[in-house]
Amino acid sequence: MGIYGKTASSFWYAKGIFSLSIKNFTDAMYYFLKAAKQNHTASQYLIGTLYENGEGVDQDYAQALAWYLVAAEKNNPSAQNNLGCLYYYGEGVQQSYKEAAYWFLKAARHDDVGASAQNWMGFLYYNGHGVERNYKQAFYWYKKSSDGGYGRGHLNLGRLYRDGLGTKRNYIEAFNLFKKAAAKEVDNANYYLGHMTYHGHGIARDYNEAFRLYLKAANTGHATSQNNLGCLYKLGHGTEVDYEMAFYWIQKAAEGGNVQAQNNLGSLYQHGNGVQSNIEEAFRWTKMAADCGNPGALNNIGYMHHKGLGTKRNYTEALHWYKKAADNKVSRAHYHIGDLYRFGNGVDQNYTEAIMQYSKASVKSDKDAQLELGVMNLQGLGTDVDRDAALEWFKKSLENGNSTAQSYIMQITGSEQKVTCGTNEEKKDIYTRPVELLSLLDTKHDQDYDWNALGNEEKSKIANLESKKLQCLQTYDFTEAVKSSANMDAPPDYITTMKLFSIDNLTTEKLGACR
Repeated sequence: MGIYGKTASSFWYAKGIFSLSIKNFTDAMYYFLKAAKQNHTASQYLIGTLYENGEGVDQDYAQALAWYLVAAEKNNPSAQNNLGCLYYYGEGVQQSYKEAAYWFLKAARHDDVGASAQNWMGFLYYNGHGVERNYKQAFYWYKKSSDGGYGRGHLNLGRLYRDGLGTKRNYIEAFNLFKKAAAKEVDNANYYLGHMTYHGHGIARDYNEAFRLYLKAANTGHATSQNNLGCLYKLGHGTEVDYEMAFYWIQKAAEGGNVQAQNNLGSLYQHGNGVQSNIEEAFRWTKMAADCGNPGALNNIGYMHHKGLGTKRNYTEALHWYKKAADNKVSRAHYHIGDLYRFGNGVDQNYTEAIMQYSKASVKSDKDAQLELGVMNLQGLGTDVDRDAALEWFKKSLENGNSTAQSYIMQITGSEQKVTCGTNEEKKDIYTRPVELLSLLDTKHDQDYDWNALGNEEKSKIANLESKKLQCLQTYDFTEAVKSSANMDAPPDYITTMKLFSIDNLTTEKLGACR
């Protein structure tokens, strides 16, 4: 069309851009179509965006795909990038990760404008979508995107540095990249900063700052941050303990589909923290999380079936869920499985299997499993009587906070095992440890907290009736324990738990059959 044609296409394009700037999408489409008829590539790309977003026209992914394809074949990087997105999500075309990778790679080769596509290439290599999973390649592309100033590239590169994937772990570098991402208001950036600040990764641990960052992210609707913020309210980290606020934020996260929050919400309903106790609601939320495969929930729903909480007692169902939890590396599940085999609940009684399960739990310093191993060695259940081995297990159990072990140690040695707690703060640690160490799941960095397994003294351990004729209730002074924990500012949940298992409330069922 000669010089006049080129001038005309630029003129219509300019008018279209102005119409976009004032959000007059109908006029923008009119002008871009005029320019596109003269093969104006940028206009062809923008027509695709209007169809994709339904601006000035009805949303039509197929039309968006057609226009992007025209511009992409003329090497327009933005069209190539958006074409990759349509193929990735299967919008207007059959989903194809390979086809998406083809177009993203074309766009990523434009270093000047390809930062988004470079981030996409990193994402594909990270997840193995359309290409073979390769963390080094993911690192290469995320770094190019980050170097190009792309906010999400900062975030994703930071995750690789934090996790040590495709590069050497470097918390400081990760933290700085998350800060860059937050400065560009990238979704989730404040969550990652809050997580690193809470754990002291790349920066000094600061609960107050972690609380602030989680709150900022939670207010944007980030469900994981909402769950974690609720946990901070429950633990009193960076804020005063406030169960009602804990319930508020965890409920929001749970209703938003956060699986860990659903498990935590079940615990709040079960124990009446921040809400009236409702065991049926506890079961419903815990089951919801378990059905999604949450490891802690798998164990907890097993326990609810085991004890008949919110459902009819069913040992077979309990074992089913405990085994799922154990397969997901929840060590506490092995303790519960050991109990089922030891007492023959839902299975044939099998002391050898019980010992094996208790041993698996004891590897993770489960104080109750260690106590049971001591009892079984002392009584010769599934093994020869071995008082020395029993004593070692009782000492380990006591060191990990199980005071019940003290009476067994006295039974064997004739003297009390001294455990020096030191300062009052160190004494307090004994009671906070079950919350912070046993109950906070931190197997993944994008983790959510799970304090649901707070160390309930589920039952007074079986005394050695055969050899010493002890009574079950002589093994532990629960009333005194409540007083002690209150004096040491133990977490209110722990005190509540101890009260639930006070002498007046103990039953044969809670204690287990005395054998």
